[in-house]
Amino acid sequence: MTYKKSKISLGILLTMGLITCIAMHKPASFKGISSKGVEIDCNRGYVTVPEVRDNPDSRKIKVEYVRLKSFSESPKTPIFFLAGGPGQGSTFQSEHPNYLQYWTTFLEDRDVVLIDQRGIGKLNMWYGELNWPRRDLFVSHKAALDHVTNLARNAAKKFDKRGIDLNGYNSKENAHDIDTVRDALGYEKIIPFGFSYGTHLGLSYLKYHEDRVEKSILVGVEGLDETFKMPLDLDVQFEKINQMVKLDSSISSVIPDFKVLYESVASKLQTNPIELEIKTPLKLKRKVQVGKFGLDFILKRDMGDASDIPLFPKLLYDVDHGDYELLKWYVEKRYKEFLAVPAMMFSMDLSSGGSTHRIDLVKEQEAVSMFGSVNNFPFLDLHQVWPVNDLGEDFRKPVEARVPVLLLSGDLDINTPSHQAERVSQSLINSIHLVVKNAGHEQIMFEWETMKTMKEFLQGKDVGSKELAYPPIKFKSIK
Repeated sequence: MTYKKSKISLGILLTMGLITCIAMHKPASFKGISSKGVEIDCNRGYVTVPEVRDNPDSRKIKVEYVRLKSFSESPKTPIFFLAGGPGQGSTFQSEHPNYLQYWTTFLEDRDVVLIDQRGIGKLNMWYGELNWPRRDLFVSHKAALDHVTNLARNAAKKFDKRGIDLNGYNSKENAHDIDTVRDALGYEKIIPFGFSYGTHLGLSYLKYHEDRVEKSILVGVEGLDETFKMPLDLDVQFEKINQMVKLDSSISSVIPDFKVLYESVASKLQTNPIELEIKTPLKLKRKVQVGKFGLDFILKRDMGDASDIPLFPKLLYDVDHGDYELLKWYVEKRYKEFLAVPAMMFSMDLSSGGSTHRIDLVKEQEAVSMFGSVNNFPFLDLHQVWPVNDLGEDFRKPVEARVPVLLLSGDLDINTPSHQAERVSQSLINSIHLVVKNAGHEQIMFEWETMKTMKEFLQGKDVGSKELAYPPIKFKSIK
């Protein structure tokens, strides 16, 4: 049986997970318990801000926060944690023991404030519909883009009918929200601690509110002109994995050259896409075709995560030998991304945009990268259907700041490769850039020595000579 539409509303499904935080927007004190049983005093609240500050008739929206209270009776300058995305919240961490345990390291001498980016929670900045993507979604860039473009066009109309001004959802407004929270909590200065997109936001805060910053920590750095990715970063990462495969005798005995294997598999999929039956998020079965574009999209999404890199030699080997189970798992994982539009992500990224120089460089690299244009899919093609204004060249200029800044990168991270942090550091005259060996995008900030280094930096210690590393990658056995 094939399904074209379902009477079940995807919008209802997408908002079910938001009901809790919608109901908890009023200020309240509560106790958080870490995974090791540490009790933390927490306070949940919100500030009300204009959706568009330059518009005197703008409606008001709420930005929620949770303050984790320090164990110290005389706490130092607080950390403001800025989550990734864009479009992610962080207040949920106050209810998760493992996240709370992470923050206990910093709570010894300072408060930690978790802030949800504007649009998180009650506004429900997602639009979904169960008009299933076409079967050849993962066959070509055009098939995937046609689907996303149509979905985005419908979403923009829906948000307009709801009275949501998408021009309010950009990194400049987001930065001003942080300062509003700072002021509401009575802090003279703060320490912006950004991860991934949160570093882009942290740099925006530094640009407009440096006088309110004591120090800053930026993990997985995306500069203000680095929203659009460099296509050849994927090729460089692929060669790193190729070299790791060659050094692993148990894998190289089966796969002498990882790149040659990829080229073989990609060529087969380009000529003859395979058909898979997958389970959708609603547990309904769908048949989809997978070509080279689909394989490249999967690699692009996960090739910078150290938890996925160990699987890729087996993935390509299995596909080359007619075993599609692992590929099916990845397709199911990524298929759901095509069922809904994340308005926050679209608006934040497209408003930050890219300079003419960077976009020209992206186009040049697309022509020679073995992955083509997949590294920026679909953002470079959405400007015509997503109605947000570009923040302009002034916004994208390098941030010049004198406050101490610690930048951290993973040497296996392709979401925010280390060369981005190196470039950003050039205009931060009191900055330190450390690269964590064997760390992918999601692993950078959680290694114990990295956490210790961040704390020492906040204490004013010299951490410039620190060497940080995770254990080497271990590939999953092929046999």
